[in-house]
Amino acid sequence: MHTRKITVPKVKLKDMDFQGFYENYFKPELPVIISGITENWGARSKWNAEALLNQLKESKNTIKRALWYDNDSQFLREDYEVPAFVAKCLEPAYSYTRDANCRFWIHPPGNVTPWHYDGNYLYVFNVQVKGAKEWSMISPETPVTSFPFSNITAPFCSRQSSREISYATFRAEEGDMVFLPPLWAHRVLTVENSINLNWVGTKKGATAGSRLEKREKEILKLSTLPGFSKLILRPGGPAAMNYFKEYGGVGLPLIKELTVSTSPISALTRAAKEYASLVSLALTWKDGANVVKKKVTESGPMPDH
Repeated sequence: MHTRKITVPKVKLKDMDFQGFYENYFKPELPVIISGITENWGARSKWNAEALLNQLKESKNTIKRALWYDNDSQFLREDYEVPAFVAKCLEPAYSYTRDANCRFWIHPPGNVTPWHYDGNYLYVFNVQVKGAKEWSMISPETPVTSFPFSNITAPFCSRQSSREISYATFRAEEGDMVFLPPLWAHRVLTVENSINLNWVGTKKGATAGSRLEKREKEILKLSTLPGFSKLILRPGGPAAMNYFKEYGGVGLPLIKELTVSTSPISALTRAAKEYASLVSLALTWKDGANVVKKKVTESGPMPDH
């Protein structure tokens, strides 16, 4: 396996405006870390795991997810400030959003969010309000192995030994905000008691056109073909078909927009590839070595799960 370390730039909030962010990161779908986000936030002193969890449970707008909590943009709004360029990105001219577009994460040290890329073509602004986390990211240009029809990935699968993995690793400290673009596979390790606030959206207009995006669009196209949506293996079984109905908070209109240039033939070819990958994954798990542990001298150990 060949690896190529890429660097995620870190800039200060005072040096970031919408135009610069849009041209350098949002439009080309590239990650960036922005420091100094929480400098004037009341959340720095008010929020702790127990109190925040109680407030989330008491709110009638809270939606409990597997690893986080969703709520709307007015929940605890007096405790934080949305950076101007973030607010601009979330406007209807640039993004599709949903009512509950704020996410709250509360994790102890040692918690691991395993390798995956976010569904719904989501981008994420992830603020490290408390604590610290170690991030690993992989470019969507890297042809990583994904579980069939899923956003769960196995980027260091031993059967990818001839492919190049373009990856980045970094630590998000208190006050940092990570911009995670669509389809960037990532793994996150909590190293200190952490609270994170996210704003999420699905970008409108032209997309970056990566390898992984092609796969995503072909799966989306397949979901629109008569009779094929029920054949797509989604984690969660038949109920997961709501994934397509609610895609990006919009559903079919967004799927049609994203797949306007994707042909039914390429979608059917994708289906064949996804089912064939079941065999490869079965062999990989049988080997008991689906993860390659590789050290990179100049950057320390590779992410290993």
